[in-house]
Amino acid sequence: MWGRYNEEARMAIYMSQQETWRLGAKQVEPAHILLGLLKCEGSAADRILTQLGASRERLYCRMELRAPRGSQKVGSELGLSKTGRETINASHVEAHLLKHIHIGSEHLLLGLMKESGLAGQLLRAEGLKLDEVRKLAVTVTQQEAS
Repeated sequence: MWGRYNEEARMAIYMSQQETWRLGAKQVEPAHILLGLLKCEGSAADRILTQLGASRERLYCRMELRAPRGSQKVGSELGLSKTGRETINASHVEAHLLKHIHIGSEHLLLGLMKESGLAGQLLRAEGLKLDEVRKLAVTVTQQEAS
């Protein structure tokens, strides 16, 4: 499943799992994916957020306060929740729409923008718009290719 993911996206997913364990949740939710993505300083998603005037630190603090928690022990098996899978699937759709072969952190951000729960709400409340993020995802990808 993760074969098409570039290094940034794989790191974001890994960090999402770390955040899920840290918060003791049973499954990786979109909120955890956002927290993991925000931990990836310098990624394509980070550059997009910066260009749109969003503060990675402020987003992280706000999401951390609202992210699902639990009493799961670190190291226990984690899977994606239904909404977590939907977010990942939306990332795949975005990559396909942009005619990108690989899935990067920018596609994870786009998938989160489509999410109707906490993570998507927080990103939209920060003033991010799907079309603007999508345009910058194309620009950032073109810059990386050159």
